[in-house]
Amino acid sequence: MTLDQASPESAPPDEAEVEQSDSDLDDRYQPYLERLDRGLDWLAGNWPHMVVAAGVFAYFLYFRHLTLEVHDGYGTSAFDIGVFDQGTWLLSQFKNPFVTITGRNLFGDHTSFILLLVAPLYWVFPGASTLLTLQAATMALGAVPVYLIGVSRLGKPLACVLAIAYLAHPALGASNMENFHPDAFLALLVGMALYGAIEDKRKIFLASFVLCMLVKEDMIIIMLPLALWYAWKRHLRLGLVVAALTGLWTLVAFRIIRSFNNGVDLQTGLRVPFGTPENPSTLRGVVETAYRQPGVFWDYLRSEERPWYLWQMLIPTGFMFIFEPSVILIAAPVLFWNILSTFGYQHLIGYHYVMQIVPILAIGTLWGIARLKTVNHRRAAVALVAVLSVWTMYLWGPTSWGRNGEPGHWLPSNPTVQQIEEIRKQVPGDAVVSAYHSIVPHMDHRERIYMWPVPWSASYWGQLDKEGQELPFANEVEYILIPTTLLPEDQKIFDRIKDQFEVVVSNDSATLYKRVST
Repeated sequence: MTLDQASPESAPPDEAEVEQSDSDLDDRYQPYLERLDRGLDWLAGNWPHMVVAAGVFAYFLYFRHLTLEVHDGYGTSAFDIGVFDQGTWLLSQFKNPFVTITGRNLFGDHTSFILLLVAPLYWVFPGASTLLTLQAATMALGAVPVYLIGVSRLGKPLACVLAIAYLAHPALGASNMENFHPDAFLALLVGMALYGAIEDKRKIFLASFVLCMLVKEDMIIIMLPLALWYAWKRHLRLGLVVAALTGLWTLVAFRIIRSFNNGVDLQTGLRVPFGTPENPSTLRGVVETAYRQPGVFWDYLRSEERPWYLWQMLIPTGFMFIFEPSVILIAAPVLFWNILSTFGYQHLIGYHYVMQIVPILAIGTLWGIARLKTVNHRRAAVALVAVLSVWTMYLWGPTSWGRNGEPGHWLPSNPTVQQIEEIRKQVPGDAVVSAYHSIVPHMDHRERIYMWPVPWSASYWGQLDKEGQELPFANEVEYILIPTTLLPEDQKIFDRIKDQFEVVVSNDSATLYKRVST
């Protein structure tokens, strides 16, 4: 059959039919195209949300993995993670939270009632890993209030950059590596309290404020200035009421709760200079020296690494808070207290004394930038903060891409770790044990465990009034788990009691001893 003889059915469709077919196809896919357009529009307007969420998640994953790796490699200690792990486990079992690692009640040492909210998690996920996971999560989520405040003051893109800059502050990552402390919750809670105060969201402000006060007995040093800021900037009466209640709770925490458990009064452990032999740790000597000998006082503040600590804390902000310093002044008392302290850890960025400061620095920086008059000035200021945050994270942060790298630690696959694990698993779960400080956090879910050389030589135990003495219950310890090769001072202590114990199992890394039956 020729082309001219082709049947009508095989003839090509005319133009009208083609147009109708294309129209039907467009109608069919139109809803999907509209959804795609809406999705692209949402992404164009809300990509900063995604960037902040990704930054929070990345921080959480990295520091959770790193801290768990350190812990699993026996790089954590009875002080401090073991204390909170044993105490939280006891709470989860509805038992008296008397922490035998320290010889003090969990809430007598510090009034960290926030751990009551953590204890139920131990019904499902018991272990120090839960504390380290929560620590990484809450410190990462501290970026959220920074972002929320920034959105209303600077817009989403600039707020996004400042939220990521918060995550890059070297003190945040460095303190995240210091075992576990309830202070980690403050990275989020202080930020949320500030968010509630600045945006005048009373429920958020009050709820966050209460939770902050439940973290530790000394939170007045942050929360009282915040309450006064709220009274000054938002609601005078409510702010003053909150300030008064803050003072009242602090007195109760120190004078009643801690004193009831441990006999510790308000003046104990202030760690301040210029005391007398009779009163080595009181504020009177500080005030008198500052008034009568200002040169001596100034020389003290410049000594050791105090100025360097202040520089490390403030340089990531680019000092942008100077354009509106009211928020940053909330952190001034605790910054000054850390510098004043005779306790060296308080003026080092790698310890938990900075955890409540970093969110205030981030939000105070944002507050100052928001006061700049032009968009270009604000953009330049945010860019400066971003560069300084990344640069200082590289210089001082505990990251694999930083100048100093990650903190040195054993991997769980290390032969020494595996040898300790083999022996640790042979200790009965209900036995009374004295163990080496790095082993304690791996076996502290028991009512009685002591950090070697306790109880044969008291060390950081009880009220610290029996240091070096043998405690009355020494003969109740059933097992000892310590390194096979001991330091000379530990060897002397063990030589005194070795006749009371026999070797259960031993290898190059650790030895398990059991009390000899009588």
